[in-house]
Amino acid sequence: MGRQELLDYLLKEIEKCGFEIFAVDTFPIAAVVNVDNKIMVYNFKDASPFEVAHELIHILIKTIIVENTSTQ
Repeated sequence: MGRQELLDYLLKEIEKCGFEIFAVDTFPIAAVVNVDNKIMVYNFKDASPFEVAHELIHILIKTIIVENTSTQ
């Protein structure tokens, strides 16, 4: 799997979580996610698969925490 294929896969996983994704080329950091507003912004020129996966982990952790607190 190449770099672009991996990025496409990760971005689709983020979209599956209900997030709106904004791809920009002037953002000062590679990627950032707001888990409360379900928004992700990433610099499509600079973001690596690792950096996008890092944001996906934030999303997944928030999902797990919300699910666990709602069942208690």
